[in-house]
Amino acid sequence: MEYNPITAVGIDVSKGKSTVAVRRPGGEVVLTPFQMNHDASGLSSLIKTLRGVGGEIRVVMEHTGMYWRPIALTTEKGRLFCQRGQCYAHP
Repeated sequence: MEYNPITAVGIDVSKGKSTVAVRRPGGEVVLTPFQMNHDASGLSSLIKTLRGVGGEIRVVMEHTGMYWRPIALTTEKGRLFCQRGQCYAHP
């Protein structure tokens, strides 16, 4: 059986943009924290970036007003789903 490490993605949601951090067990920094805009280009880029890092992706984001919704909808369309602001990758 192939080992697929968990890739943890934390999203700090704010109005119009969010900060994304990506790590693996042991504190391995997969991607340095980066900002993404909540527009079509930024959301599409987020999905492509997350799919490119590999591993078993687990995305967690906070519920901040209504600002989290575009991210949740986009992750769902990108074969990720969100439940109460916690997103999990479909295999």
